[in-house]
Amino acid sequence: MASRLTGEKAAFAAFHGARALSRIDRDDEAIASYRTVVARYPDASWAAEAQFRAGWLEINRGHFRAALPDLRETLLRYPKSGFTDDAAWYLALAHHLLGDSAQALAVIATYEQVARRKGEDAGMRALYWRARMLAQAGRTDEAKRLLHECSTRAPFNYYALLARARLRELGEATPAQAAAGRRLEAGGLRDPAVDRALELDGAGLTVEAGLELERGEPGIIKRHGKAHALPFLLATYPRLLSFHRAHKLAEAAGEAALGDTRLFWEAAYPRAFPDAVEGYGKTSGNPDLFLYAIMRKESNYFPFAISSSDARGLLQLIPSTSDQVAKQLGLAAFPDELFDPDTNIHLGAAYLGGLLRRFRGQEALAAGAYNAGARAMMRWCDQWGGRPLDEFVELITYDQAREYIKRVLAIYARYRHIYGKPLELPLTVDARYLKEGFDF
Repeated sequence: MASRLTGEKAAFAAFHGARALSRIDRDDEAIASYRTVVARYPDASWAAEAQFRAGWLEINRGHFRAALPDLRETLLRYPKSGFTDDAAWYLALAHHLLGDSAQALAVIATYEQVARRKGEDAGMRALYWRARMLAQAGRTDEAKRLLHECSTRAPFNYYALLARARLRELGEATPAQAAAGRRLEAGGLRDPAVDRALELDGAGLTVEAGLELERGEPGIIKRHGKAHALPFLLATYPRLLSFHRAHKLAEAAGEAALGDTRLFWEAAYPRAFPDAVEGYGKTSGNPDLFLYAIMRKESNYFPFAISSSDARGLLQLIPSTSDQVAKQLGLAAFPDELFDPDTNIHLGAAYLGGLLRRFRGQEALAAGAYNAGARAMMRWCDQWGGRPLDEFVELITYDQAREYIKRVLAIYARYRHIYGKPLELPLTVDARYLKEGFDF
């Protein structure tokens, strides 16, 4: 097809032909086709991505040295493209995995420049991996200094958790994390909108009461001011099972407020629907508080959440998956029942518990499998299971699954900080897994 086209259309066709080859694991042909796109259409809008993907495919199959030329060319030929940050990152990682710490440190500096524009996660990634590369180069004191900086800059970030683990490995004391704050007592409010909501709750219409309070929320804040209204609303919404609304209010209040009072922390990271979570979670083998972290990432505690792929409810279960889990449990569950918190949590806890058993209780691997499927995680275990956790996660092929793991662990760390013991990440991966189990 591409041979009968010209210009941008020909580049488009050739590029997507290469993508199709990569999707069916014909990587050698895909890489050759990507390089052909660059050679024939160097100025086309698809050329930069083709150049990057040729190197990225080599990374994915563990050919780190073979990946270097294409990643370098992406930086040299297309320095202003949208693939500069990924090319710099994978080039630095490839050098690190090859044991070439001098080159890795040189390239991570390029990634750091890009990361400044990409937000906290990119900045923390650059900081943590510079420390790892310094340690590899034998510059231990410099590495320790950066690890300490990483662990305190954003204490619950995934990379801060890794930094604390590396410091423990080096025999260094890790900085104490700040307490979750004092509890701010919330007084009552005399307000007609509040009275209407509480009247509904008194009549047993708890969900409707939460909706009524949300409808009246702007007026309540206007009449009483944020200083008085917010503590009341944050304390009252969870009583009305409107955990999602309390969460949104706390998030909007900002990190400063979250750090000042425990009430804000508990609203932003609530133990939502605790009877179901703690009951079904415990019987299904879920670690304490872990199910809440998945729930926050999946739905922000909104029972009626629905995705473009028809994932439903608090734990975003696909109807076909939930049907199979229900059958394993000897239950029947209709798709619309997934909007019922008790049903959703029952099935979701069972599914997550099955993944935890399959991957030997490792939260990072179970989270990745929850997002990408058990088969994908088994494949990554087979391919990268001999590597430490930080390298294992970075080498996960699916961008969404990789970032999902990081985000869930960061949320889990906050839950553990508020309600339990601090989360300590392991540095090793147990790549053994059970071959039988939930695999939908």
